[in-house]
Amino acid sequence: MGEVNRNYSDSEGYNVELELISAIMQQQTSNRSGGVPMSMFSVGSGGSSGEFSLLMSAMLYRASEQSAGTGANAAALYSALGGDAFNPAFATLTGYGGAQAPIAAPAFDQSRYPLETWVRCSPTITGSAAARSPELLQAVIEQFRVTTNKRYEPGRNGYTYCNIYVLDVMHALGVELPQLKAAAMEKWLESDAGRIAGWREVDAATAQAYANSGRPAMTSMGGNSHVQVVVPERDGEFNAVRGVAISQAGAVTHDYTHQVRIPSLRYWVHD
Repeated sequence: MGEVNRNYSDSEGYNVELELISAIMQQQTSNRSGGVPMSMFSVGSGGSSGEFSLLMSAMLYRASEQSAGTGANAAALYSALGGDAFNPAFATLTGYGGAQAPIAAPAFDQSRYPLETWVRCSPTITGSAAARSPELLQAVIEQFRVTTNKRYEPGRNGYTYCNIYVLDVMHALGVELPQLKAAAMEKWLESDAGRIAGWREVDAATAQAYANSGRPAMTSMGGNSHVQVVVPERDGEFNAVRGVAISQAGAVTHDYTHQVRIPSLRYWVHD
């Protein structure tokens, strides 16, 4: 038990255990309406705390399975806790102490993205405040196929859809954002309502750092009526000359490019 405690006190191991627990809890929650099932809080015997049992299981996993892949072991742990089949997409780690693996984007299904932009889309991959990683953020963004998705097709019905795309991505990440035109969206972000919802204005480097860590970030250009999603930088570095890495719908769609600094450009992050 002393060895388990020493492993768990290591900061890297601590973060991995939390990610595994988060993945399992997210899977449980996603499979059942009405929140986390009672079985999550009633594993063990003799009145043991479910939270404690779950934590201990993760700690033991760290101690005994360090060289194994997360997916299979998470499946076994999840099953032991009384869950349904574990979806490996919720566990992004290739192994304890290893690099995080990309999450494969699902096959594209246009029916999930209605052409009626006032209707919410239903993406397969979603996030939440409890589940953030650059791999998950990238997977959430990529599944929208912004350059070919007819929902964001430039000029369709005489409009462009930068605001709808940003709205869809943020909703998939579990973040509040109202369905407004781009200029009005910027006004909302800077209002009390935006601040209460968790948004705040930052500089370019901070916005890129947020996206690089898997947290929601966006840009706005109120004067130009345009908004963009800030995405993880492929080389992991912010370069002030090339600007933040972004994905956008609009007159031109991009799944990945850079936005150079212009006078009207503002940066926002969600905490």
